[in-house]
Amino acid sequence: VGSETVTLKVDKDIDQASLTNAAAVVSQPTIVGGGQSLFDITGLVVTDSDNQGGDYTVTLQVAGGLMNIDSAVSGGLTAGDITGDGTDTIVLTGSLSAINATLAGSGALQYDLNGQVGASDNLTITIVDDGGINGFPRTVTDTQAVIFDYIDNTANVVTNPEFGDGTYWSEAVAPTSVHRAIIPGGTGAIHLDTGTYTVGQMEVGNAFSLNGGSLTINDDADLTGSGYYQLLGGNLIVDGVMSGSTGRLYLSTGTLTGAGSIVVGQMFLNGASGTMTVSDIDITLQSGVSSVSNAGTKTIDGSAITVLGGFDFLAGQSGFSLDNAASITVASGGTLGLQDNDGINAGIGGGSVNILAGATLSRTITAGETDIDVPVNIDGTVYVQAGALVLAGGGTLAGVVSVASGAVLELGGTDPFTIDGSVNFSGAGTTLISADVTIDSAASILAGHTFDIASGATVTINATAGTFDNSGVISGDGTLVLD
Repeated sequence: VGSETVTLKVDKDIDQASLTNAAAVVSQPTIVGGGQSLFDITGLVVTDSDNQGGDYTVTLQVAGGLMNIDSAVSGGLTAGDITGDGTDTIVLTGSLSAINATLAGSGALQYDLNGQVGASDNLTITIVDDGGINGFPRTVTDTQAVIFDYIDNTANVVTNPEFGDGTYWSEAVAPTSVHRAIIPGGTGAIHLDTGTYTVGQMEVGNAFSLNGGSLTINDDADLTGSGYYQLLGGNLIVDGVMSGSTGRLYLSTGTLTGAGSIVVGQMFLNGASGTMTVSDIDITLQSGVSSVSNAGTKTIDGSAITVLGGFDFLAGQSGFSLDNAASITVASGGTLGLQDNDGINAGIGGGSVNILAGATLSRTITAGETDIDVPVNIDGTVYVQAGALVLAGGGTLAGVVSVASGAVLELGGTDPFTIDGSVNFSGAGTTLISADVTIDSAASILAGHTFDIASGATVTINATAGTFDNSGVISGDGTLVLD
């Protein structure tokens, strides 16, 4: 019996659908307002997990505007790899690295409003990849919202249809959370009177006045040039960062709040009536002199105000209070100037005033009395030029005290004070002690100064760490104790 080898050949159809080719992915773009009609589109990156180095085709298309693209980005595409520059459809062809290099170039991809005012557009991105590991091209289409609000008031005539009668923001075409609202520099002011709106980003180069209603800015808000926000009513909610070194806030009535922060040049709390509340948002005042004025109620509720320049409480001011652990901190070189006879009141939960080393707390009004009813922490200088400055909330002193002739600095109220740094009491005026004071470091009464301990008050010198050097006058019916 012989042997025989039999070969059986089986034909099997290959199902191309069973082979994989990972889809290319595009990131969400970011829109940056670069001028009055051109916007940079940044952050576009195309990735593909099985990129084999072949050419990709990326088509960018918008409906209302035009796009410009740079063909000279280092490491990017050349002019021969790009079609449609300056039109509504741009096609990029090349390696993934070259395409991404072009898209990442500074100002390389721009959206042109093309004469639109108040543009809402979509950016459609179509990617044909290089066939992946198995040679089967895969096409992916993604549509990203690219929505703009552009407000043209440079000629003092607002033609934007979003502003109904040419002045007021119309409810008919409202901004949304993905809009970037831009008010460029000019002489026209934009008003919002009613309605509730949310805008993604907002850039103000002139004036935006909130007279009523509610506006939420859920991303960054930029103040450019002499731009400012004015609150005459309603609610302004800042959930991003509002910034502008020369920008201003005018706060009369309404509420300013949010989960973000504010860094501006100046702030003016100037309500003559009604209530202005700044709640749970921190504010840094960078330059110039900010102020509090008029007789309206002004409440800082849980917010921290940092002063790098000046912050003046003007004559006639009243109704200012710190609530719920709110604070005013004056940094080195800054000044908190009290020119009024009302001062800083303690609301529910109180607050604090902090004068850092190199900063100054001053009272310059010629008559009357100004009270600070919250705790103070003073490492800088206290200067009383005239009248009386009453610190009535307790706290710490560790700086320089200068009281001019005829003027009075009073450490009063029911809460105690601690001198925990070297303090010189100077000037020809008087420091009146009507609250209990503990000296834990060095206190010096310089020649010509009067240190008056009122009846019922006790000044305790810590025998271990405290010293009390008197070259001036100690008077009063109170008690001086060496403990």
